[in-house]
Amino acid sequence: MQPILAPHVRTFVDCLTDLPVQPSSVWLIGSQASGRAQAGSDTDLLVFGPPGLIDAIRATLSQPHGIDCMVLVNGDDFEDPWQEKGGSLSRWRWALKSATEAQYEGNKFIADEPGGSLGQFETRQERAHPHLVQLKASGMRVFPPEVRQARRPTSLAPMATSWINRAPLGHQTGEKMLLVYVDTGGMLKEVAALEAAGLLKTHYFPFEQRNRRVKAFVPGSGASWKQSNLSWKEAPGTWNDYKPSALFEPLRKLLGAKVDAQHLDSGVKAGCSVFLTSDKTDIWSKRDAIQALANIRVLHMPSELATLRQLANQG
Repeated sequence: MQPILAPHVRTFVDCLTDLPVQPSSVWLIGSQASGRAQAGSDTDLLVFGPPGLIDAIRATLSQPHGIDCMVLVNGDDFEDPWQEKGGSLSRWRWALKSATEAQYEGNKFIADEPGGSLGQFETRQERAHPHLVQLKASGMRVFPPEVRQARRPTSLAPMATSWINRAPLGHQTGEKMLLVYVDTGGMLKEVAALEAAGLLKTHYFPFEQRNRRVKAFVPGSGASWKQSNLSWKEAPGTWNDYKPSALFEPLRKLLGAKVDAQHLDSGVKAGCSVFLTSDKTDIWSKRDAIQALANIRVLHMPSELATLRQLANQG
């Protein structure tokens, strides 16, 4: 369910989304999202986006009244653009329940007045104060708005899914398909069968080696010629299409391995909403943080093949 925001909060969110450096998602957190708000409670927001977003906010917007705004500055840490507050997703144990709902563990500074927000942000005074209590809290995504595309009932939680009416590189198909990026080990014969049935479209760039089951290539984010396992004629797009997006550096910091970030950023740039991988340790284990940062859902192959089938059949 899309949360109802106060008019001044909605105006502020609209201002965030109009910035030249735009957020990838904005979440309502704190007492307003957890149902503990009382009259006079502030509204707490958590904003995900590319590097430079917090600087754009400071340069363009004034500090809003009654709103605490936390902005992710890398794959884990966040800060308030105007106040000495901050924290990290890992300390919060931030976890997505769906594409529009999250849960985390926040701290309440007991010196706060009753009915105030969950004091989940840390100032120097609060870090030094021993009287902090831990609370489970909820987050609700307010941007981008929830998208409902399913044509038949499904047991899956609502998810923001990218659907398009065209194939990659501008070739019209006239049908809607789920766009999926596969890394080197994510393409199974079962996935190829779903593609052959017209239920999804796979995309891939062979940074490490070619996968014969993948037919459609996309420009590889930051790919060097040595990384490409394609001939010059096979390489899609122009050289400019191989430039990384603003999400590449946060993804690389989150994942560690450059090639993992390249695969994910390539999928994001191609408009894919699902990323298939066989890497449970380095990629799938960080799926919640990846989805919050880049709005792409990571599925492990083959253990989540049934989930992929359900998503593909939603259209």
